[in-house]
Amino acid sequence: MSQRTIQSFIHEDVREYVTKVRNVLALIESTSSTHFNKRGFYEGIKVIVFGGFVRDIIAKKEPHDVDIWIFPVYKDNGIRHFVSNNGFWESIQDLEKVLGTTADIKTRYVVPYYGCCRITINGINFDINAQINDSNAFTELPDFTCNNLYFESDGILKIRSLYTYSVDECITHIQNRLLVYPRKDFVKYYSLDANSDGVRGCTDCSVKISMYKKYFKMISYGYTPSEDVLKQYENCNDPLYLLLMRHCLK
Repeated sequence: MSQRTIQSFIHEDVREYVTKVRNVLALIESTSSTHFNKRGFYEGIKVIVFGGFVRDIIAKKEPHDVDIWIFPVYKDNGIRHFVSNNGFWESIQDLEKVLGTTADIKTRYVVPYYGCCRITINGINFDINAQINDSNAFTELPDFTCNNLYFESDGILKIRSLYTYSVDECITHIQNRLLVYPRKDFVKYYSLDANSDGVRGCTDCSVKISMYKKYFKMISYGYTPSEDVLKQYENCNDPLYLLLMRHCLK
């Protein structure tokens, strides 16, 4: 089966937008690699784009944000050294210097010792992360298959968490605006029921709120829940869920 690329989904309405994003991505990869190498890690880094940007391009919508993750090419402690010794912060400063007066730059926040920042460049929000903790927004199990794709500099679409559905199936879910859990035992694995005996019962209120908000967000985008997803929510009596439902869907 041939590989699918993000380039094949770029339509004329977003071509200029995507070109601007790709130019910034190239600069991020360049400045990060420079500071990664200066700290003695010569295997280099890779810049990964995931989340809503990928989903929206496939759905032929103009994205609002670009979620970026910086990884070492080979898994080691280099990224920890890169972040804790100011490499991440210096690479962001270099990015701003390179862009200079050619771009409208607003640095919304930077947490240099955690490895994350948000920069708005010419009206496009870039969430740039090189976090050093093992569990993070890229490696954790995503909420739905429509948010389970990513690509690197070559543009080839890949699966973030490989459990049940292929790249082609995730693309189909996006094109059909269908909300599907990324693994068929998701309800047991990551149940929103605090009394669940599943592996990852969501007893933490912040986790529940996050999952509920993601669900309502995708519903507001016109997505239809699959049978398993609908079953999870249609009879939910959690006060947090009911409160957010009134707030998010009003």
